[in-house]
Amino acid sequence: MWVVTMVLAGGGGDFAAGVCKTVSRNLGNMDDVTVFFLSFLSFFAAALPPTLTKADRISFSDMNTLNPNFKYKVLIPGLADLVITGMKYSAILYISPAIMSMLKTASQLVVLTILQSFRGKPITKQGAMCLGGCMAGLIFIYLEEATTGGEDDSANEVFGLTLAVVSGAFGAVRNLVEEIILQGDDLSPGGLLMAESWVSFIGVFVTTFVYELQQGKLWDFLLDTYAGLSFPVLWIWLFMVMFCTWGKEYGKLFIVKHGSAMIAKVLTMLLPVVTWIMGLSIYSFSDGKFGEYLTWPGSLLRFIGFSIIAGSAVAFMQLKKK
Repeated sequence: MWVVTMVLAGGGGDFAAGVCKTVSRNLGNMDDVTVFFLSFLSFFAAALPPTLTKADRISFSDMNTLNPNFKYKVLIPGLADLVITGMKYSAILYISPAIMSMLKTASQLVVLTILQSFRGKPITKQGAMCLGGCMAGLIFIYLEEATTGGEDDSANEVFGLTLAVVSGAFGAVRNLVEEIILQGDDLSPGGLLMAESWVSFIGVFVTTFVYELQQGKLWDFLLDTYAGLSFPVLWIWLFMVMFCTWGKEYGKLFIVKHGSAMIAKVLTMLLPVVTWIMGLSIYSFSDGKFGEYLTWPGSLLRFIGFSIIAGSAVAFMQLKKK
């Protein structure tokens, strides 16, 4: 159940974030406001359900009683998630949500596998070939996306692509720490999600307001934030992002707890496919106002890149099982 939930919620969340970007820009909001809304509400949505669950609060409290320094340990994935989520939603401003999701996930898998090799889990020759396939697919998608559009569009897309890849690399480090905490310290998935989400929630407030103040745009930011909050249509999609964020994050941690971070990462290869299908579908139903459309040969090249990465990931997972 949690595998299906994670895949559908993860793909749906990235899709809804892309729609939020379009709606927010149509309302004339700053891009900074869009990233703030998405990050702030995502962290809140992930933190609230486990906070209201007694078993998760007890799990965290018991662990912190056994080790008073444990609360500082969860700062690592919490602060990492703040950086990762900020990069992820910033990348959506410049590239397709499906492209962002695939690049982030594939780069995360590659980096996580390399990190795991230093923990006594060496990479076999067959595994290295599968990871080589993931990297080839990454390069394929990166070059295809970076060379489309005009000169200014290409520069923005390269920036978005770079954010997605770097976000994935940071995500690998966070996933490794999460696996150590969940399996080594035996914290419940909800307990970890609660702790790291509240750390990220507070962090996004502090970093956003400090950044806007330094840029001299704090007043404009506050005005746009107030304006955005007054439009119900934006809230509909923001609530969808919140719901999907909780489903994806809890599902991921449940799988990491009872399986491994590697299994969770391989399963997330399916997320971009869900995001892309949703984007293509809403484009037809909304008369082109939202989502994305098929292009030639761009969509075919993207499909090939997706297939190479997904196929390599599945083959890698089969090797891990053996």
